[in-house]
Amino acid sequence: MANKFVFLTGFQLPPSYGYVCSLNFKSMKLKATMLMMCLVSITLSAQNIIAFKGEKGKFGYRDSAGKVVIPVKYLSAENFSEGLALVGLPDENGASKYGFIDNTGKEVVPAKYDFAESFSEGLAAVYLDDLAGFINKTGEVIIPLMYTSAESFSGGLAPVTLNEKSGYIDKTGKTVIPFQYGVAKSFTDGLAMVTLGEKYGFIDKTGKVVVPIKYDEAYCFSEGLAVVGLMDIDDITTYGFIDKTGKEVIPIKYEEAISFSEGVAAVKQKEKFGFIDKTGKEVTLFIYSHVYVFTKGSNVSDLGVFSEGLAAVELNGNYGFIDKTGKEVIPFKYRSAQNFINGQALVEQFTPGSYFERSFYIDKTGQEVKY
Repeated sequence: MANKFVFLTGFQLPPSYGYVCSLNFKSMKLKATMLMMCLVSITLSAQNIIAFKGEKGKFGYRDSAGKVVIPVKYLSAENFSEGLALVGLPDENGASKYGFIDNTGKEVVPAKYDFAESFSEGLAAVYLDDLAGFINKTGEVIIPLMYTSAESFSGGLAPVTLNEKSGYIDKTGKTVIPFQYGVAKSFTDGLAMVTLGEKYGFIDKTGKVVVPIKYDEAYCFSEGLAVVGLMDIDDITTYGFIDKTGKEVIPIKYEEAISFSEGVAAVKQKEKFGFIDKTGKEVTLFIYSHVYVFTKGSNVSDLGVFSEGLAAVELNGNYGFIDKTGKEVIPFKYRSAQNFINGQALVEQFTPGSYFERSFYIDKTGQEVKY
């Protein structure tokens, strides 16, 4: 099963996604797999249909008024992307299989794949029997399942892996950038992160190296900047930010760093997280133990912390929400918390007198959303 997730190798993902933001890059393959299997989010289709988690741990969809419009029956449920939503259903052995539904709940693409990504630019990457390819919205295979990994199309190109080398293909399956990289990620902000040997850098859509392949770690570009890391002689990596010319605009000095979202980025120093703006100015105190990190779109490499003006952060063992000045907006009283989407966030809290946690949604005032 591991080969299905090779495309996530090199993906800069916090080890306990959504709970702990500690960039241990050496142990990401399994944890990135867990992310894609278990990601929970309240996201919207064009018709304002929201995916939600039911009481028994399964997922369904409801409209903005709270009415359940697609029954709670899925093992996993992603946001609608280009009119279809990626869902997981159990097979006869109870294992998850993935397919796509429309906004009425109709199964447009049968849940038969071992893994899949959401639609992007009209195509979706799907995995079956350790091989990956691409389908269209009717479920027709457009690019044969022949690759050991595949990631979403962006700007007309998709990174794929064949014979342990990664390159880029167009929507006809033609190789556009040769198979020569150890890792290749989808394009963001016009550039893609690639690796040669143990080093990271960035290329443009012609395959030209724009940012030298010299870094020990790297994130994809977001809002014009990318996180990069360099390792010292003691094998300690520190992080900073570069622009699309490769110029270091925020010094490489932080213990950890997450991509910019809504103009700010989470960085860590002296074992605590705080937030900086694009000039490197500190805009909050460095007092938070952890931050919740989410994917900003169908590209799983595009990460963020702030959503709709708020960020879920941990302080003294509990999660709450702050604004971009560090002001506490929603009290620190939750066991865990996710990002706001469409004015709602999923949180967990211990039930009084019980050892069990209860999951529910809150609005931006911190009030539980009742349906």
